[in-house]
Amino acid sequence: MTRSSFDPVRLIVQASDPGTEIFVVDGRLQRIASGAGRIVVEVEPGLYKVRLRSGATQRDELLSVEPGAGEVTFQAEPVEFRSAAPLEGTRTTHEYHRAPASHISRSATRAAGSGSELFLFLREEERGGPTLQVDSVTLRNLAGEEIADLAEGEADERAGFAGLNLEVDPGTYRVRVETGPLGSYDLFATATLGWQTQVFLVTEDFWSGEAKVRRPSLRLASLLMAPRGAGFDPHSPDARLSELARQALAQGRQVLDRETMGHLLHEKFHDPLLGIYAAHLLLMERPIQWTLLEEVCGNLHGLLGPHPDVQALLLRLGEESGRPSWTGTLEGVPTLRRSWELIVSAARRRPSLVPGESVLARVAQNVASAQPYLLHRVGRESAPAATAEEGALTMEEMMQQAAGLLEGEPGGMSEILARVRSRQVALSGLEQTLLGRMIASVKEKETLLVPVGEGALGFGLLDAEEASADEEAGSAPSKERSAGLRLLRAMHGVKAPPSAVSASLASLMQKLEG
Repeated sequence: MTRSSFDPVRLIVQASDPGTEIFVVDGRLQRIASGAGRIVVEVEPGLYKVRLRSGATQRDELLSVEPGAGEVTFQAEPVEFRSAAPLEGTRTTHEYHRAPASHISRSATRAAGSGSELFLFLREEERGGPTLQVDSVTLRNLAGEEIADLAEGEADERAGFAGLNLEVDPGTYRVRVETGPLGSYDLFATATLGWQTQVFLVTEDFWSGEAKVRRPSLRLASLLMAPRGAGFDPHSPDARLSELARQALAQGRQVLDRETMGHLLHEKFHDPLLGIYAAHLLLMERPIQWTLLEEVCGNLHGLLGPHPDVQALLLRLGEESGRPSWTGTLEGVPTLRRSWELIVSAARRRPSLVPGESVLARVAQNVASAQPYLLHRVGRESAPAATAEEGALTMEEMMQQAAGLLEGEPGGMSEILARVRSRQVALSGLEQTLLGRMIASVKEKETLLVPVGEGALGFGLLDAEEASADEEAGSAPSKERSAGLRLLRAMHGVKAPPSAVSASLASLMQKLEG
């Protein structure tokens, strides 16, 4: 049978990376197909636009489908997306960065422990840029003590790079960047037995008022993992896919199809961070593939052991199944912001998961949002909450005290705000959040009697039966208690563990009363 010009044509679009998104638009500017890695669609002969998106970079191609073609395959060239890692085929990669990164990553500069490695590589994306601020990057242990300076490693000012590879004990470390007037920030990287964790940084312009400061950017960092001894491979397709998955996670988009996920599951992970990114991408799907997620997390736990980001995923699986998958406390700090949010959610139901004296509770005082990472602004952190001490205030009592302070005296809130704005009172990021919610609550002036129970913050102040009994009896809470409950509701949804909220409230009250 002879094909007519109206016979449909089978169009196959194949991207070079499984994590590249594909969109096909017809001549009427209607999207007719979309997917990741590879799509197959029946089309009429005509002119089509194929949009390819990798990370934050996209490229459009025009494609003509001729009548009677039967089948047309379009093999797309790689999209050169931006990456701090000098991977081949990315936008700002250069041989004078790829070769040194590969070389330095294969030999330890010195030993600061044993069993795992941390590799730091900073570069200026284009030759001839400003001098690298190498001394602005340090590696610190979880307690914040410096163990290495990037300046100790190998550097080439003309080529614009500096690299350092340390042998370290397994555990979580802080990659700290000093940004001058904007403060210092930490990114948390976990070193695992038998693996090398690779942290790539590029520089970026920051503004402090009218002054421009150029420093390494943690927001744009690329993190990869490789077996010890393998080093950085700029040609690795898994590294490219890991970078695309990380960028998609930062943008809130799922780019790994089920075929790719199945491949990753059965072939294990050459880069376990890709598995962690993939697990979080699975949590973005609806419906969530819980069985697949459980297998991915099982593989990751077998490879990495007690890794904070894997523990966060296991906590989420435990919540879904009703079988707690982690019964102890958490000691490390996750790399990813989404992992942090899973930990906070679990800690609301089980406050003992994040004790007040833990590093996690202290980090919660100054968390900076920079998807996909959990960044911490270095500053004075509140002392641990002394909830176990005799005579310590309960959360409800602190709320009543706060309400009395803000509402009790005419102009009291205005005076407090004036002191804060004039910087006579220095507040942590979490304290600022809590104060903002308290002030918003005071402005609302609502009368509340809320059944809290084991609510979002997990403090168990007033259960539903007690509230109903009071209401039936015609009684109402005191003015102080009503104000305190209103403030409690204002704290609903604060993204911090209960222990950190308690510590910050206690510290905030002391500062406001001072």
